[in-house]
Amino acid sequence: MLRGPSPPAGRPLTILLVEDNFDHVVITRQAVTAIVPCEIEVVSDGRQAVERLAKSPQAQPRPDLILLDLHLPVMNGIDVLRWVRRDPAFHGTPVIVLTAAGEDEALILECYTSGANSFLPKPATDQRFAEALRVLAGASSDAETTAIS
Repeated sequence: MLRGPSPPAGRPLTILLVEDNFDHVVITRQAVTAIVPCEIEVVSDGRQAVERLAKSPQAQPRPDLILLDLHLPVMNGIDVLRWVRRDPAFHGTPVIVLTAAGEDEALILECYTSGANSFLPKPATDQRFAEALRVLAGASSDAETTAIS
């Protein structure tokens, strides 16, 4: 099991939000910042996400957590997730998949088998989102992440 991210003391959690819907960006940003002190970087398509993540940590620090929409232009969220999980640098980086597509069992299974830590419906305002974020954000430094669905 992965442990929640632990940013260095004195630094807020850094989150990469991969989302193409402006309204969902606003809602997610509000929900996240109400739960945990953080800095949120937003990219709007899968290719931008991969390009951002591929940058060296000296050029731009790696995020502590990735919030990933599935239905993205250019490169879909499942492909981004698979890319993240193939890169050893992101082995311990939690990924929460967010989707407005509903909770189709085959899609949930594909997300988990591709390496997602959690699969949650949008908008990111319900209790399950808050609980998953608290766990993955290391609200308790000893808490291990679990699948929340």
